[in-house]
Amino acid sequence: MKLPLKQSELTINGCSVEARIYAENPQKNFSPDVGLLHELQYPAENSNYRFETGVDKGDFISVNYDPMIAKVVTHGDDRDSAIKQLRLILSDLKVLFVLIT
Repeated sequence: MKLPLKQSELTINGCSVEARIYAENPQKNFSPDVGLLHELQYPAENSNYRFETGVDKGDFISVNYDPMIAKVVTHGDDRDSAIKQLRLILSDLKVLFVLIT
């Protein structure tokens, strides 16, 4: 399959950064762990970020799949503004993961 654009037709448009949210146990040196995703509430939508996830509130995170709950990607005019956006988004994100031990 041919790509829609050539390398010479691409332009740089700002900077993106990402953070990954994992189901981890801080009492086990932040090792992946199993449990119930009791709460998952995203911040208000805007065009400077996106969430990539395959789970939702009420889902069980098991040992059979990757323990990643979500990936947050932000965009800004430069690295500093993208990081600032990421901090704002993460401060509004609500995740409650209940470990099953």
